[in-house]
Amino acid sequence: MPGTQPFTWGIYVGLNTLFLGGFVLVAGVLSIARGDSDPALTVFATLLIGLPFVIAGYYTVRRYRAACVASTIISLNIVWWIANSIYFRNRWHELRAASTEIEPSAAAKQPDDAATVQETSLTNAGVQAGDARAPFPTGRDIPQ
Repeated sequence: MPGTQPFTWGIYVGLNTLFLGGFVLVAGVLSIARGDSDPALTVFATLLIGLPFVIAGYYTVRRYRAACVASTIISLNIVWWIANSIYFRNRWHELRAASTEIEPSAAAKQPDDAATVQETSLTNAGVQAGDARAPFPTGRDIPQ
């Protein structure tokens, strides 16, 4: 993202949390398939542990503040708590709040009027109407 610092450690934390949650979900499915334990209890425990990891990991990679905090807490690792608290504190202003919307694309910001777009693009390119460098005929170039 423009105007932000690299997020390498944050991506590592997010992917680590995401894959750990995925591992728990796969292990739960395999445990049910083998018939090792009560299926209802296994499903409950797998979803209770695996889903928060997967969700927190995904949104940590997407740079959401709450997800970064959740990934740090659910890691249950004091070393990660210290490292992540320093890292995420330094990038807190770059992380999205939960209510932050994704900015619309540049195409969505352009005006709908084709004439306005042509006029704006010519002006930005330094080409005036009637100039021989114009990429398309303008009103003055068409014989009457």
